[in-house]
Amino acid sequence: MVPLSSQTSTDEDVSARAILARARSLGLATTESLGIMERVYLDGLPTMRVAELYAISPDAVRRRCSDTVQRLRTHRSLLVSLAQAA
Repeated sequence: MVPLSSQTSTDEDVSARAILARARSLGLATTESLGIMERVYLDGLPTMRVAELYAISPDAVRRRCSDTVQRLRTHRSLLVSLAQAA
């Protein structure tokens, strides 16, 4: 999964949100970690603002995003096929 900027088109945004929803339903990442990814990659919020929203450090935000992207990358084919079927 490639992090998306806030400049993405609506179709890409919907697809990315669908992928994160499938990851959530499969238990591939915590709801909080996926929420952090949504705020950073899809909503385009600065790391500092996301850290404030979740009451964690900016380093923790970056670490959560990195760890979650790595975890989801290993299940990329499954997540994409499930998101497309939705």
